[in-house]
Amino acid sequence: MKVGLTIEKDVHERIERELKNYDLKFNTFINRLIESSEDLVPAYSEIDKDKRKNKTVNVLINKRNKRKWNNIINEQKDRHQSEILRGYIVSYLSKPLNIRELIIFNSTVRDIKNAIFNKSSLKIKYLKDAKGEYRIVEPYRIKTTPKEEYNYLVAYCKKKKDFRSFRISRILEVKASKSELEQKNNGILKRVDKYFDAFLSYGEYVKIKFNDDGLKSLKKITLNRPLEVDKKTMYKNKEINKILKLDETELKDNHIKVFECTEAQAEVYFFQFLEKVLIMSPKSLRDTMELRLKKAIGLIDQLDN
Repeated sequence: MKVGLTIEKDVHERIERELKNYDLKFNTFINRLIESSEDLVPAYSEIDKDKRKNKTVNVLINKRNKRKWNNIINEQKDRHQSEILRGYIVSYLSKPLNIRELIIFNSTVRDIKNAIFNKSSLKIKYLKDAKGEYRIVEPYRIKTTPKEEYNYLVAYCKKKKDFRSFRISRILEVKASKSELEQKNNGILKRVDKYFDAFLSYGEYVKIKFNDDGLKSLKKITLNRPLEVDKKTMYKNKEINKILKLDETELKDNHIKVFECTEAQAEVYFFQFLEKVLIMSPKSLRDTMELRLKKAIGLIDQLDN
């Protein structure tokens, strides 16, 4: 079933930019809106009368959605099909980013929620390093990042034999698995419920020294920023401080901070302004950063030569 959708150009461009993050086509987007129509209340508004500001896109309603779409248009006989679609699009765009993600990947979320409810394992295909990789997982939670940007499946991964988080939009397939549940729970789920960290970096710490510009960058750059923890608490914890090696002078130095995060998260975040920070602990993270810098310098030297 083909529907001619007339839509404002700026709205269409906004959607296309968002869909690039998910590697989805506009036609797929429309069909997923229809699939999730129960979660949306159409927001109708007049389209711009200046035709130069609008464009018409032909969208194909797939067979799976044909009956649902027919029901929708029958319930709203006084409205044109294009107007109905626009109403769903406007409603979608009014939602926060994390809710929009859940709407687009409604089918994936539904299958995961069913598996969590039924306490059953799943076989998922996950997009990693531009390639799909299969994992057998025990799903436990669907969690949203603190700034309400993205959604993650928190699950026990049979391959890694540990808890992992999987971005919902990067899960390409979800299938039931006959793999037996191991019911792993090492207390991490309580931490996840209290404060969700997509890197699951609970109990891992790094010590960083900032210059003045580094402190400004820390305040400004919020994406993937790790959780800062109280230095005095870390200092009093003998087991943790064996690793951090905090001393009383560092406790008073506001340029030295401790974060609860994995080395992977620290590498992603602090490499953005590495010239403004000193990785004090752990040494393995400092070595990783040094190696990346040497490789970059090596590439520059090749160009110069």
